[in-house]
Amino acid sequence: MPDLLQHFPWSESQEHILDLACGTGHRGLQALQHGHIVTFIDKDLGRLLPQIAEHPNAILKALDLEAGNPELGHHQYDAIWVFNYLCRPLMPVIADALKPGGMLVYETFTREQASIGKPSNPAFLLNKNELRQIFANWQRLHYFEGYLPGLNQGQFKAQLIAHKPDSD
Repeated sequence: MPDLLQHFPWSESQEHILDLACGTGHRGLQALQHGHIVTFIDKDLGRLLPQIAEHPNAILKALDLEAGNPELGHHQYDAIWVFNYLCRPLMPVIADALKPGGMLVYETFTREQASIGKPSNPAFLLNKNELRQIFANWQRLHYFEGYLPGLNQGQFKAQLIAHKPDSD
C-alpha cells in the first residue's frame, strides 16, 4: 500500500510536526530523519520505536485524546499528521493547533472498511466525503477516497493533505 507521505512536500527548513495518535511513531521518525522537530502524542507511548525516545528533536506526550477536551495548543505546529484515527470532537482542536498556512496530513478508514474487516464501529469510520467537508475551505494538495490495495485484502480509506487558510 503506498504511503500517503509520498505526497508530503518536505520543507528544507526545520518545522515542528505533530504526529497525533502516533502508535509506534514510524511516520514521525521519517520527519525526525528529515531534521524536523516532532511531537509524538498517544495514549500509550510504550509502543514507540526505541530510537525515537532518544532523539533530541523528539517530544513525547502521553495524552488520552478522547478524555475531556485535550489541549494541543493554539497555532503550535507547522504540520499535523493523523493516521488510522478518528475522533470527530477533536477536529476543531486539530485545526486550532495548526499554524495558519500549516499543513494537515490525514488518513483514516471510511465506512466501507466495515464490509471487509476492522475497524467496523461507525464512530471510527468516516462517512462519504466527510473529511473533505470538514476541511472544505482548506487548500487541498491531495485527496483520495476509496479502496487501497495492499497487505491482506486492502483497506477503504480517505486521505487528505491540505494547507490551513492563512487566517482563521
